[in-house]
Amino acid sequence: MRTLNKIALVLLIVFFPLLSWYYLNTGLNYRKSVLKDLNPKGEWKHTHDYSFFLEGKTTLAFTGEQWVEYMNAIYNQYELAPGFQILEFTSDNTKMDSSRSNWVYMYDSEEKISQIFSEHAFYLIDINKNLRYAYEGEDAEMKKVVEHLSVVLPREKDPDVIIVKRNHE
Repeated sequence: MRTLNKIALVLLIVFFPLLSWYYLNTGLNYRKSVLKDLNPKGEWKHTHDYSFFLEGKTTLAFTGEQWVEYMNAIYNQYELAPGFQILEFTSDNTKMDSSRSNWVYMYDSEEKISQIFSEHAFYLIDINKNLRYAYEGEDAEMKKVVEHLSVVLPREKDPDVIIVKRNHE
């Protein structure tokens, strides 16, 4: 019985704290590496044309029918995140879905859209209108979009409210 108590004591004092430290440290290192990838790369070069739509929002901008299904999945995952929007560039002015509050359609000419998306498939732009990441649209990068959004999007803060319960008799 004494041996069992000693083993339990060593587990509680040494093993579990070390395991917790390792787990938390791994998560912290992962977040630091992702944030290194997401360093602001300067103002997005098309900001002046679309400044109104980028103001105060974390934006994922894209064009093309091949990405719509993928963007629908991202929208469904992050639609309730505060300050998130998807900006779809299209030349089809009949395309619109008013049921999505965070999905903005930007109508422009094919020439302008192809100029914006000539190098990359989609862009992640932060609330300060800085380009955070430009994605090529390859399968390997598709997972990065979700990872990056989960790091960049601001979390909803809980109100600092102190609730005092008193028993009045």
